[in-house]
Amino acid sequence: MNVASDSVMLGLAVFLLAMFTAALLFVVIMGQTIIGTGQNKLQGTLTSIQEQDLQQYSNMTKKGNIIKAAVSMYQGEPITILIKTADLQNDSAGDNKRGQVMNSGEGKYFCYGILVKGTSEVQLGDGKKHIIVDGGKNSTSDKIIKRAGQAFLETSLDIVSGVKKSNYDTSGIVETGNPEMILDNALFYCQLLKDNTGKTVGIIATQQK
Repeated sequence: MNVASDSVMLGLAVFLLAMFTAALLFVVIMGQTIIGTGQNKLQGTLTSIQEQDLQQYSNMTKKGNIIKAAVSMYQGEPITILIKTADLQNDSAGDNKRGQVMNSGEGKYFCYGILVKGTSEVQLGDGKKHIIVDGGKNSTSDKIIKRAGQAFLETSLDIVSGVKKSNYDTSGIVETGNPEMILDNALFYCQLLKDNTGKTVGIIATQQK
């Protein structure tokens, strides 16, 4: 009798343990699902907010202090910022095209954040090397392309084996005598940069005066 009772008790204990384990596993799985869904929604919201915020630079003229703020604000984000200062335009290694709004995207630009394809180190008149991309002359093989009917410029990010190349040294934008220096009251004509899928990937800014 005791043996039978012990067997029943053991069976009941095993059953209850199995039920408890199953319930615990269900709670853990549901928790992970909820957390994962929340993260996906949060990431989607952040991307949407960034996209919306970048619209303020779409075919707009901004002062230098706004451009500097953008460079700082997007530090560490998957965004590229290309800037053509007056000093770069007037540098012998630059392109001597100061103020050509209609040709925005042509010639050389300082590159910050995620680099675009074709970016390299170029020595300028200050004797130092700077991270620069040569946008080209607006042919389909160039690094920056202006397509007919589009209100933005097209480029490609420099990604190797899934890793985005980057440049987060922005010290030159506030350094006197540095061709990267951005004056607070200088005016820059800004446009959005998109990849070939239409996704916004950054800002391009050309100093006007």
